[in-house]
Amino acid sequence: MQNKNITFIGSGHIAQSLIVGLINSNFAPKNIWATGINTNKLSQLAATYKINTTSDNAAAAKQADIIILAVAPQLVKTIASEIHDHIQTKDPIIISLAAGINYKELQNLFMPHSKIILAMPNTPTAVNAGVTALFTPSNNEDNTLTIATKLFQLVGQTVQLASEKLFNIVTVLSGCGPAYFYLMMEALQEAAMDMGLDTETARTLTVQTAMGAAKMATINQKPLSKLRQDVSPPGGVTEQAILSLKQNNIEKIFAEALSAAKQKLSS
Repeated sequence: MQNKNITFIGSGHIAQSLIVGLINSNFAPKNIWATGINTNKLSQLAATYKINTTSDNAAAAKQADIIILAVAPQLVKTIASEIHDHIQTKDPIIISLAAGINYKELQNLFMPHSKIILAMPNTPTAVNAGVTALFTPSNNEDNTLTIATKLFQLVGQTVQLASEKLFNIVTVLSGCGPAYFYLMMEALQEAAMDMGLDTETARTLTVQTAMGAAKMATINQKPLSKLRQDVSPPGGVTEQAILSLKQNNIEKIFAEALSAAKQKLSS
C-alpha cells in the first residue's frame, strides 16, 4: 500500500482529512497528489504537507494507482471525460466519495472501467479515528475491495455495506455524525460553565469524558444500553439526568434529526 500513488481529484475538507490521516500513518507525501481550482489552497497544501498538487486533473490521474473522487456530484461527469484516456491505460482503482452518484452511473461514465468503489469516510480520518463505509458489487477477484479497505484502515475503521441503498443512512449517521457529537459537547460544556466551571476546565472534562466513553464502547463489546446502565444505577445521580433526557424525548430528537438529514439528501 505504501508504494501506491494516490490522486485526490478535489481538495476540500474530506480530502484534506484523508490526506492528513494518511501522512499521520507514515504514508509518503511524495506518493500523494491533489487537484483543485483554488491555486492558493493547493500551494498551501503543498507547503504544509509536502504533497504534489496541480490544477490539471488529467496530469494527476496519469500518476495514479488509486484515484479518489472528492468532488461535488455535478462535477464527476466533466472529470470523467478529462481523465478517461489515462485510466484506460493505467487501470487505477476509482474510489468515489461523491454522494448522490450511484455505482451504475459511475460505471457508465468510466466505461469499461470496472475497478470502482463507493466510499463514505468522515472527518475524524484526519486523526486516524475515522470510519469509512465501502461498497462494490464486484466479486473482488482483482482485490479492488481489499486494497480500498487497507487504504481506509490506515485512517480508521471500515465497514462493508451489503447494499448501495444503505449509503444515505451511512451519510446521515457517520458522515454527519461528528457534528452531532460536537453539538452535544458544546451543550454540556456551556451547561457546566453556567453552573460555575471556567471554560478550559469545562471543555477538558467534556472532551475527555466523550473520548473515554467512546473508547470504552470500542473496547467493551457490551450493548450500548448496558454500558449506560453500568454508569447509572437505580436511584443515583446519573439516573436522574438520564430520566430528564428521556422525558425530553432525546431518542425522538435524534430519530427526527437523522430523518431530516436523509430527506435533505434525497431532495
